[in-house]
Amino acid sequence: MPRAAHAILVLMAFAAAGTAAVFAWQPGLASFHDDSVSYLLMAQAFSPWHAASAPVLAAWPQEKYPPLFGFVLGLVGAAYDWRWAHLVVAASFGASVWLLGLHAARATSSAALGVAAALLYAL
Repeated sequence: MPRAAHAILVLMAFAAAGTAAVFAWQPGLASFHDDSVSYLLMAQAFSPWHAASAPVLAAWPQEKYPPLFGFVLGLVGAAYDWRWAHLVVAASFGASVWLLGLHAARATSSAALGVAAALLYAL
């Protein structure tokens, strides 16, 4: 992949992550009926930085979602502040834009198609 195309992908990834972070930085959780609370609960159970409360330790084994994301949130210290958890999601989105662009460019042997695929995905 040419250097210019790679630089464009990196800029797109940072722009996507920044836009997602601004969008996600809200004054509260949107709902208690989605997976946000579940992942934060698992993150608190897995956090090496803070001891989880007894209710959290009792509840997290009942969660139906895979534990990897909760583990990552706990590991990076985002278990007790959902805004930091949203920043982890935004950074993950930016990384996925970059990785999709790289994959598409390699799969099609076209840097232009890689950039186009990443742009369409980010939008």
